[in-house]
Amino acid sequence: MVSDGSNHCPPRSRNGFLAADLLAVSVVLALLAGIVAANATGGILRARRASLSWTLDELQAACDVFRAVCGEAPAAPVPPRPGLLDFSAGDHDGKTFVPAYLRRRPATAARIYGLSAEGRACVYFGVTPGGRVFATQQQPDMPDGWTSLEHPVFVAGSLEGLSYGDISGDHGHAPPSPPV
Repeated sequence: MVSDGSNHCPPRSRNGFLAADLLAVSVVLALLAGIVAANATGGILRARRASLSWTLDELQAACDVFRAVCGEAPAAPVPPRPGLLDFSAGDHDGKTFVPAYLRRRPATAARIYGLSAEGRACVYFGVTPGGRVFATQQQPDMPDGWTSLEHPVFVAGSLEGLSYGDISGDHGHAPPSPPV
């Protein structure tokens, strides 16, 4: 290079990124990852709750068929009422409840359904005296069993917990009485 006597440096080309550029890109990527993770987590929980609702739909339909055939819901005689769903209950043909009316026995792990597993890792399936199927994390053999109207329960068609009082008695759906 020939010098013309001036102290001007030729312009330098910029190769690479500055630390500030890398930091800005990292911040944007972190924000996007946070948004995606939050939406994915919420979607997974909603999908798990929807799975519980679908399972309860299937159980309700199976209990309705069982009740039509046998004249009563397949409830285990566990005092106090309501009873656990009796998956070994037999119909008039001697078929047990699960193979005859269900494709599969429902899972009982709370985490599968997106429910809290803190101290209550199991889900129990029950049926009200009116024949409404529900799921809860409250053990039926606890003091006052499922008779407390405040116990949170899940029913078909709802992704949120309700109180047992909202589904028992005159509240909510009850299957029709079997034909006489």
